[in-house]
Amino acid sequence: MPNGGDRSPRTKRRRWVGWIALPLLIACGGNDPAAQIQRAGSWAATTRELAIERQVRGIGRAYTSDMLDAGQREVQKIARSLKPSDLPETLQARVPAAVGRLDSVIASTRSAVRRGDAVALGAAAADANALGDTLRALRAALGGK
Repeated sequence: MPNGGDRSPRTKRRRWVGWIALPLLIACGGNDPAAQIQRAGSWAATTRELAIERQVRGIGRAYTSDMLDAGQREVQKIARSLKPSDLPETLQARVPAAVGRLDSVIASTRSAVRRGDAVALGAAAADANALGDTLRALRAALGGK
């Protein structure tokens, strides 16, 4: 393995696990709405990357499904933890709607992965990307960075 040239599936998988887990670890910052929106945004980005990589078969189907399952559980926790009373009135409907949409996008991405539907994976990546933009804007409107 001179020059770090090991490109085995296990090495690739470890690289992916670290790359995907990093934003999630950074985003975990308690239950304040800005942190929750940031966590949801991290899952939107993760979903996008998983869809793209699965579309080109850069990662395995089982691994992708497992990550999407974990993402959906986390997004559902985020949805339950967001209290409209903790949000400005202008965001009380928009934030829960965006998080709920992310839950749906993760579910449809997982379904596309299981079916092996490359076209649906492309659409899922685009949806997740758009949701990431929406969540960043909502976080900025909340006063987050």
